[in-house]
Amino acid sequence: MRHCYIVVYDISDKKRVKKVFKTMKEFGDHTQLSVFLCRLDLKSFREMQKKLNAVIEEEEDQIIFFNLGPENMLPRMDITHMGRSPVLETRNAIIV
Repeated sequence: MRHCYIVVYDISDKKRVKKVFKTMKEFGDHTQLSVFLCRLDLKSFREMQKKLNAVIEEEEDQIIFFNLGPENMLPRMDITHMGRSPVLETRNAIIV
């Protein structure tokens, strides 16, 4: 079962910011400057964490993962915003 995660990061070095951004693009949708919405199963979530851990400096950088729950609950979440609408599209699974 895939869960939705909001991933936010604060990286102190510009080169690492670019690497974290590139890594996050593999796993989710870029919604704001340092914010991604990811829909991941547990295996993919652990893979994302492993890749990010290889990039960051633990004493200087911070990444926070907010688990919003199962992906099928996303349309029913109470998410509000101001200004431009955030990217919160619901994706359908493609089974091959």
